[in-house]
Amino acid sequence: EADLPHGRLFRLRDLRPDARERALSLVLKRRLSRWEAGAHDQLDEALPLLEQYRGLGLTAPAGLAEESRVLLGHALAEGARAFASGLPDALAHLSALLARAKTARLDVPSSAAEEPFARGVERLLGELEDDWSDEWLGAAARAAAVGAEAGLTEWFPSAQVRFLRLFKARSAAAAPAGAAAATALSVALPA
Repeated sequence: EADLPHGRLFRLRDLRPDARERALSLVLKRRLSRWEAGAHDQLDEALPLLEQYRGLGLTAPAGLAEESRVLLGHALAEGARAFASGLPDALAHLSALLARAKTARLDVPSSAAEEPFARGVERLLGELEDDWSDEWLGAAARAAAVGAEAGLTEWFPSAQVRFLRLFKARSAAAAPAGAAAATALSVALPA
């Protein structure tokens, strides 16, 4: 930790490559977190305004509708990441976000949310393997409803297959919540 000569500027290239990479990662993370915080604020401003336009039967300005759609896509992807990480109210947050988008008659851009939502469903089905309870079965049904409402589809086929296998393995313990989750996942149960 030597002092720099007086008057010399410290530059990023003065760092070793590994330290340079860490510094750049920190700067990028800080920028992204600032942008994400700003995106939430912007969505909280843009979406109510769009809802008012649509509620009055007026055509919203093109820039407002597009801004809201982009911000909604970002918020949906962030909510899907929260669901994937197991945050307790993530599905409720996603559902509320989708309800607001529906009120504003806004198309939901779901492509960025596909992969994290699929990870969340996989995590949830893993919980079901360990604990075939009404709590997790209800969560599976809610996840299926939210995924369908958001237009998320990539997770669906593998979730159906995995759920059917779990259901068959636990058929003796199949409660009404199991049948409800199967219905939500469009799984045809064996007779």
